[in-house]
Amino acid sequence: MHCNFRIAKHVELNGAFGALDVHDVYRLDRSEADDAAGTLRLSFRAAYVLRRGRPQTFRIDLFGLDLLEMHAVPAELAELEIVEAGFMAADDRDYRWLLHDGEPGPGKHLVFKGRGGEVIRVSAERAEVTVTDLAQAPRGQVTRMLAWTWAAVTLLSLGAAAGAWNERTQAAVRQAESQAPPGVR
Repeated sequence: MHCNFRIAKHVELNGAFGALDVHDVYRLDRSEADDAAGTLRLSFRAAYVLRRGRPQTFRIDLFGLDLLEMHAVPAELAELEIVEAGFMAADDRDYRWLLHDGEPGPGKHLVFKGRGGEVIRVSAERAEVTVTDLAQAPRGQVTRMLAWTWAAVTLLSLGAAAGAWNERTQAAVRQAESQAPPGVR
């Protein structure tokens, strides 16, 4: 398979378009196959609003399709949580192991694994990633996910600060008590 991308960290599609994380940042949105033309399109959408200049959507177009296998894939593709992506040899069917191979090549199949054991396996002559929509979110817009993350970090920081303040106060009281003349304690 010839591709305009390679796969890094088991989940990142890397190419001239940048790095697109199909585990945390993007979700599979839909698929369209054309048997007569031998093509498949996998469309991805951002799981949350991204900063300006990052793609909101992209697609993988596969040409010369000769194999499409989907095991236990939900009818609503957005429910599929991809946890791993990589390439496998045509005769390798052991999905229990990590997909260490991130380089496309002749005879290799593109594989996406889901959290619940779902598998999408594709073999084609060529696969191309195309960015279809750049994020137009205004500066400073915070998504719900980022807002919760910020709130959690703030609470943890405040808790740590309060704990440190309490420890310093107790240490100062102990020091004052130890330096006080006898009978003043």
